[in-house]
Amino acid sequence: FRLPAILKRFEKLCPQVPVRVTVERADSIEQRLLENTIDLAMMEGVVRHPELQKTPLSVYPIAVVCAAGYSLSRTGGPKSLDSALTLRHAVAQPYWVSVNSQALIQAAAEGLGVAVLPRILVEDWLDKGRLCEIQVEGLQLENTNYLVIHPEKHLTGPMKQLIHLMIEMG
Repeated sequence: FRLPAILKRFEKLCPQVPVRVTVERADSIEQRLLENTIDLAMMEGVVRHPELQKTPLSVYPIAVVCAAGYSLSRTGGPKSLDSALTLRHAVAQPYWVSVNSQALIQAAAEGLGVAVLPRILVEDWLDKGRLCEIQVEGLQLENTNYLVIHPEKHLTGPMKQLIHLMIEMG
């Protein structure tokens, strides 16, 4: 969520350096880092490849939301929620899996299930009463944003400046 502000500031510092942003699945990004076809990445969640160097940038809360009055007998969500539910002898069965957060928000608002998303994405929906947050005692979900690079990557001056901004601004 902070990347646009980071890149705006970087553009002022290094206007001659072209920046290209690609949004892809995490496994594709990791593969591209390993193949040296991209310089660095800002990734959220788990970085699976042990060869990659990751630096935590920020942590943000995850909200479990549904439409008001939705029956929780058909809940679904990611593995971190599955683990927490398993400890409570419950099971989540995902019915919708998408990289499109807005599609998941709309589905939850229409009563089609439970969405597990960054809280910042659903705050307006919660404030307007279109969604309700499900609070589970002892369960606080959060996600971490990481700066990810190949440890053998040669870092140019501008790349070092960008990395510094990413760490500073998170």
